[in-house]
Amino acid sequence: MRRDEVYRTGSSALVFDIQRFSLHDGPGIRTVVFFKGCPLRCMWCQNPESIHPYREIGFYETICMYRGRCAVVCERRAIFTGSPGRIDRETCNGCGRCVEACPSNALKSVGTYYDEETLFAEVLKDRPFFESSSGGVTFSGGEPTLQHRFLKGFVQRCRSAHIHTVMETCGYFNFAVVKDALSGIDMFLYDLKAIDAGLHTRYTGRGNGVIIQNLERLRSAGANVVIRMPLVPGYSDSPENINAVMDVLNRLGVRTIHLLPYHPMGESKIKPIASSQPYLGLPVLSESKLEEVAATFRKAGIDTVLSGWM
Repeated sequence: MRRDEVYRTGSSALVFDIQRFSLHDGPGIRTVVFFKGCPLRCMWCQNPESIHPYREIGFYETICMYRGRCAVVCERRAIFTGSPGRIDRETCNGCGRCVEACPSNALKSVGTYYDEETLFAEVLKDRPFFESSSGGVTFSGGEPTLQHRFLKGFVQRCRSAHIHTVMETCGYFNFAVVKDALSGIDMFLYDLKAIDAGLHTRYTGRGNGVIIQNLERLRSAGANVVIRMPLVPGYSDSPENINAVMDVLNRLGVRTIHLLPYHPMGESKIKPIASSQPYLGLPVLSESKLEEVAATFRKAGIDTVLSGWM
């Protein structure tokens, strides 16, 4: 399968993780399906393995036994056992033969292709938990709308089975193209990172005009949209950005925002996939800073909800 085939046809979904029993990605107990591929390049991304829209191989050097079997089975000669990163990323096509040959599990596939029926069967395993907690399935990533052709049918299947659906989105998508896939979603968790367009471009690689427009479109269409704000020390937590977010909320008539405090856990995922994401070296957002931000919103008449880590 070509690297872009999954998006071109929509015949299958490329998923890099399925997380069960989640309590922070929508109401109730949820199963979160993480779709691979994202249009943004956030400097603080918690899932750097989600960025590229194709399967990758992670190399975990500390558990490598240096047997060399991976290099023997690699038909593209993309593995060099003497090099620090082990894998020539430009040559590797993510086929996974090296993963199967590795005796120590030092190589892992990042990304699995699912057809609609197989992925739905995975979701249905947790249906008793959905029913007992008013939970459901959450589509996350990456950015799920990149795989809108697959999502359109999958969302309708969930709807027919009375399974509640949530989509976590960065908001950067072509609304006209993906609106059919979005029409069956019960709730959107919508991130606002930086309101200043220049800062947004610097921090994420893209402007935010489309993101603001899509938020307005979803609200106008009557969608259930929960607005969230990632709080990243030194980046999105400035008084200027917080005030700008409040201006957007006031303009939209939104009286609640969910706060996502920064945690550096995503940085442990950078090296295994040779990601170009920078190491920011930032601390966990302090409780005092979180309360300071929450108090600022409350003073403006906007309720705050702590939604767990980013």
